[in-house]
Amino acid sequence: MRYLLPLACVALVGISLLGISLASRTGIAEPVGDLGRSKLPPAESREKKAAPIKVAEAETLVRAYIFIENPKMNPTAQFPLKEITIERVWGRLDAQIFKVTEGVRADETYVIKDRKVYHIGIGFGGQGVTSMVVADPSGDGRDKLIFAFSSGSGIHRSQVAVFDLLAKKPKQYIAPQAYFGNLGDLMVKNSEAGTVEVLAGDRKVGRLLFEGKEGELKIAIQLIDDLPADVRKSFK
Repeated sequence: MRYLLPLACVALVGISLLGISLASRTGIAEPVGDLGRSKLPPAESREKKAAPIKVAEAETLVRAYIFIENPKMNPTAQFPLKEITIERVWGRLDAQIFKVTEGVRADETYVIKDRKVYHIGIGFGGQGVTSMVVADPSGDGRDKLIFAFSSGSGIHRSQVAVFDLLAKKPKQYIAPQAYFGNLGDLMVKNSEAGTVEVLAGDRKVGRLLFEGKEGELKIAIQLIDDLPADVRKSFK
């Protein structure tokens, strides 16, 4: 294993993600922002396999995914979506991101690339995905979606994860530390140094560390040295 940054006490949660492909090639979607940077050349200079899709088509794709994943789901259930794609997600990953706005899957988040659907994070009882960037902090030349999400109807928690969408087998990795404090949900942000910073509300609390190679990626939050003890204790 190749170590890119020093790392201690990390855990890996690999989530097997189901991909569904349905045939349709219509529509245009508008990215909603630009929070990320990346080292790879713009996707516009590479061949795109499909144009962006509209929300209506995304709802059809996500609905099919949910019912394959959960065949016993109430057939009358609806999963209205809103698009939360940032510019770099489309520009670097050729993907779009949608969040369910209401109903039994409210705040669950789905990535769609080439009309294949992937579920990321957890939204139940929380806000689901709250921020995202695109970067290659592991240095393997492949951009990744890095995001924060919150969940928990009883005990609210906020976490950080990486979705390696461009891997041969796309996979999600969740940092072992969850934040249970009251500064606000965790957020991720690209730094000028090329690292990914982790914030709780408006306060920087650490940075994301990466270790390993394809298929063996591990991530963890390295808390800053001068973090107050009460904030530090909120990470478990």
